[in-house]
Amino acid sequence: MSSRLRALDANSGTLTCTTPSEFPHADDNLRKSVPSCESFMKKFAVLMFAVLFLAGCANQKFKPEYRTQIHTVKILPVSWKPREMSYMGREQAWGAAIGAGVGTGVGLAAGAGKIGTAALGGAGFAAGLKAGDLASMSTVDAILYNMETANINLGDLVKKSFEEKLAASGRFKIVGDNEPADAQIELTVFNWGFALTQGFSSVVYPTIAVNGVMKRGDELIWQRNEPITAFNGANTYGYEPLRYRTEPELVRTALTGVAQIVGDYLVKDLNE
Repeated sequence: MSSRLRALDANSGTLTCTTPSEFPHADDNLRKSVPSCESFMKKFAVLMFAVLFLAGCANQKFKPEYRTQIHTVKILPVSWKPREMSYMGREQAWGAAIGAGVGTGVGLAAGAGKIGTAALGGAGFAAGLKAGDLASMSTVDAILYNMETANINLGDLVKKSFEEKLAASGRFKIVGDNEPADAQIELTVFNWGFALTQGFSSVVYPTIAVNGVMKRGDELIWQRNEPITAFNGANTYGYEPLRYRTEPELVRTALTGVAQIVGDYLVKDLNE
């Protein structure tokens, strides 16, 4: 891949190139190949590219004059919606291929299926579902169940990763919630889930899109929208859906991995 962003036309399957300066990590998110001969993956790729371009809008760099003014920062709890998980597996991809449309394939988990009251109330397998039950559930429902019962909080994972990487950079001192700070950082997960890279694959990867904002009172100091797709070269956390359904700690591993990737990009942009 060159340093230019390749955009795939959904009708012709041809590739055109642009150079959006607001999206320096575009190539990273397009590492894995997209076969232009598969119409459903064309639609999927176009959707992903749309997310990438939209994410490049409304970004604001950390200006040099702030470097002598902002020394301490406070990182607020991460905002995210645990039930709103996007999922594009093989079944959803083939649904798009036969005319259901991309919108159907990337439906939100809130409404994609229902988990029984007993399952939601259980504390792990002993009080809820067994591994065999999870294997027969939809992947969306099983992942959400595993996250709840295994206490997997994506917001906490994103905050922890960002804090560690920002502290390691040495640019700012991170202070506690009750301490004064020159500015505060807000992180919002506006999309998260799992997706495959092509319709014949049996592997799905974690995906995430995070908005990072630094403010001093009402003044916007820095803002960055960063999406990590299944095509990202650093995203090596792809597993078969059955494993996500039956191995809760694998879900934690995948989400921790994608949180670290997005944390890397956000901290890098803040430090530029």
